[in-house]
Amino acid sequence: MTRLAPTVRVHWRWLGRPMFVAVAVAFVAGMVMVHDVASVLVRGGLLQRRLDDQKAILLADAAALDAFGSGGWDNLDAADDDAMTVVERSASHVHVTTRCVAGSDRRFVAPVLTGRAPAAFGSAFAAAEVPEGVEVRGRSLPRVEMPSLAGEAIAAAVLADNSPLFRREPAIALQHWQAGTDAVDYVWTNRFAVRHGDLIADLVVVPGNLWFEPGAMPCEVVLAHDLVVLVQGNVYLGRSLRVVGSGRLVFVARGDGDASSFADADGNGRWSLGDTWRAGATSIRPLEGAGCVWLGLPSGSGQSPGQITCDAALVVAGELHLAAEAVVQGPLVLGHGVTRLAGAGSLVAAGVWRFEPERERVPGFVTRGVARPGLLRSCSSESLRLPGMPTMSNETLVVSSPGR
Repeated sequence: MTRLAPTVRVHWRWLGRPMFVAVAVAFVAGMVMVHDVASVLVRGGLLQRRLDDQKAILLADAAALDAFGSGGWDNLDAADDDAMTVVERSASHVHVTTRCVAGSDRRFVAPVLTGRAPAAFGSAFAAAEVPEGVEVRGRSLPRVEMPSLAGEAIAAAVLADNSPLFRREPAIALQHWQAGTDAVDYVWTNRFAVRHGDLIADLVVVPGNLWFEPGAMPCEVVLAHDLVVLVQGNVYLGRSLRVVGSGRLVFVARGDGDASSFADADGNGRWSLGDTWRAGATSIRPLEGAGCVWLGLPSGSGQSPGQITCDAALVVAGELHLAAEAVVQGPLVLGHGVTRLAGAGSLVAAGVWRFEPERERVPGFVTRGVARPGLLRSCSSESLRLPGMPTMSNETLVVSSPGR
């Protein structure tokens, strides 16, 4: 026979008695107090774990820097007597195990970098000077050498003809320029969405011009890792470009060595009277293709592009032509100036995202200085996965001090 729990019955007439009301209020207050104490204890435990995690990150980063002679311990106020760090370094990676609390190990890994990446990638805007009409939000690097790609990296890169991201489109230039172009023209393989999750290459070479056709819908690129696209011609961005995922996209526009850059003041896509040759011009060609970038296209589209928002970084060896209001979210690096065409709006170097040149690799680019550890990432995400806290294995960790 099943025994039922006793039932407490309260007659409705008791509800108006002062004694009952006092007991009920005391009971409710007690339950609220118990709940508050429990919440404080839980929050205190989570806070302590977060403090332990941050302490482990700082100690591991200092140990990694110190292993490369960068003086990582110098930035820490005092070493913890209970903390222990073990550093294992190979040719490609450095592994750090940190114990801040007895029986609690955190394991981290960082790539070994050959040196510092170009400083321009750490700023929202980098050029010899800020041209008129350019609004810079974030850090600006007024004097900079143009970042250069390593020759061996270019030789090992994937060509656009062998990549699923691009296809040749011979007719596209005639839709915008009266005489077309004298280079091979490429477009993205899909008008509205290009996915890049499975492509292993981090450097792709486009031996010609790259076009994003005008339109109201942004072109969406899904990246699982950083990708650099070297365009040996011009980049024509006729619509907004949205990058989704953990990867970052960098466009490098530079000529093939035979073309000469000029400011196309009348926006007709070719050299004409009134245009200005830029420094280093050695030959005259009827059409440009020397690493210029167009934000918005002034002719042939039949529609106003509105605002162009570019989530990528732009390294422009030639001239930047502005034919619409534009916002560049990544680093903007200019080799020359900005030519504003009729109807163009403002140009904003927003610098929403940037690289950390001291501790991050930019694929394919020449590095300088001594070897150093890259940014640490956690190998023990399960022990660090806290409610309301991002998984550490997907989070870039803090840098305790810069490398040399």
